[in-house]
Amino acid sequence: MRVTDWMRYQGFASTYQQLVGDQLKLQRQIASGKRILVPSDDTAGAARAQRYNQVLSILGQNTRNVDEATDWSRTTENAVLTSINYIQRAQELAVKATDVTLSAGDRQAVTEELEQIIGGLVDTAGLRHRGHAVFSGSRTDVAAFAAVYGVDGKISAVNYQGNGENRTTEITPGRNTSYNLLGSNEAGGQFGVFRDTSAGIDIFGTLIELRNFVTADDKGSIGTISIAALQDCLTHLTEAEARLGGTQSRLIAANTSNEDLNEITTSALSKISDTDIAEAATNFSQLETAYQAALATGSRIMDLSLVDYLR
Repeated sequence: MRVTDWMRYQGFASTYQQLVGDQLKLQRQIASGKRILVPSDDTAGAARAQRYNQVLSILGQNTRNVDEATDWSRTTENAVLTSINYIQRAQELAVKATDVTLSAGDRQAVTEELEQIIGGLVDTAGLRHRGHAVFSGSRTDVAAFAAVYGVDGKISAVNYQGNGENRTTEITPGRNTSYNLLGSNEAGGQFGVFRDTSAGIDIFGTLIELRNFVTADDKGSIGTISIAALQDCLTHLTEAEARLGGTQSRLIAANTSNEDLNEITTSALSKISDTDIAEAATNFSQLETAYQAALATGSRIMDLSLVDYLR
């Protein structure tokens, strides 16, 4: 077959366009740091990269969930520690109130301080984290407890306003955990911090009863009922603290797992989608050499300065 000048030109033009296209692609890969610019660059690799990106997105959300649950748990822990301090002070006042030498004025002072403790505990049990009541179960728009006042202006009862549902969140891919403590489990089942029917604990009721005993100067009931009940309340709050410690340990372990999986996934994604700069630079240099050779060959074929023409 006779090879015409036009056929030579077409062959050169095709080679030239391919070299220019390859150079532009390498330039974009080097500039962006990404080997796969469009799915057609590597269909299988692009599919794997998409899956890895989905995993990284899930891990990112899991990490945010862990952070939020950790903050929530720490807020809850602070409230429990404050409650422990209140109960310990109430124990001291209960012992003081059994002193036969206690004057009426001192007894009144004890009564007033116990009223302050009850009110302070209501406030503590109504603590909020970023606007959400921490002890109200899933009903976080209302304070966990509301005080009921008698005609004398003193707190006569404390009612739970939350529900019995736990707050749960995904902390690692496919693994959920609850991270809150209920203020009360009046329906039974779940652990309740301030009122637990299963354990026979009613911290508010115990404090109100103690205050009433002190007001009535009922030293016998204080000694036989209140002091033991307060110790039970303290033990119960200590258990709540331990439960929070267990929650925080799970969250720490989940965070470590997420970090490890994130590192592994990021590395795998990088191997698939990131540009090997050294290799790309070498390839670009080789393409530049081929490009210059093609121009020189084309110029000789056409017996004109194709370089000047194309430019």
